[in-house]
Amino acid sequence: MLSNRDVAALSWFFTEGVAAFERSTMGAMLERAEMYFVDWREVFKPVDVRITAEDRGHGGVEPEHRLLVRYGEISRRLMQCSARAQAALQAAHGDRGDRFARADHGRMAALFHLVPAGQALIERERAIAGSAGLEMSDAERLFNALVVDRINGGDGVRRKMIKQALVKARDLYELAGKEYAGHAKAA
Repeated sequence: MLSNRDVAALSWFFTEGVAAFERSTMGAMLERAEMYFVDWREVFKPVDVRITAEDRGHGGVEPEHRLLVRYGEISRRLMQCSARAQAALQAAHGDRGDRFARADHGRMAALFHLVPAGQALIERERAIAGSAGLEMSDAERLFNALVVDRINGGDGVRRKMIKQALVKARDLYELAGKEYAGHAKAA
């Protein structure tokens, strides 16, 4: 099982860490916006202009060293895990897990798409939504199914499928957690 420290580290890694250290077009957009920024209060003031050759350097941002080390340690541990364990940990602790944390079954529901029982539930919800003409992602369908089950008590079939998917998702998360925790010494 994952320690509280590992849970916090993975939650940071798959949200703030990925946003800070993975490639993104946002950085280039922000640099461009800064380059063309105009302070309108300065536009209408008289300005003495002198032409100079000035090297402004790179406009990027250098991350704090401790965060870079933390990101590297977590990343190395994850790379030693199987692809299935990585997917489970990312689903539970990334954006998907954050969204499902508000549902009745919490972050475990974020793993439903990774287990056969959950995939069967998603297929069933896709068929129901398709017959109603609703266009939505599988994550939205699943989230809605959990909400409907909580509010209406759901039908017996849905409730049984949710329980089966929850058991399998917990098993997967436990295995992924053991795998990740087993690489603590290697990191």
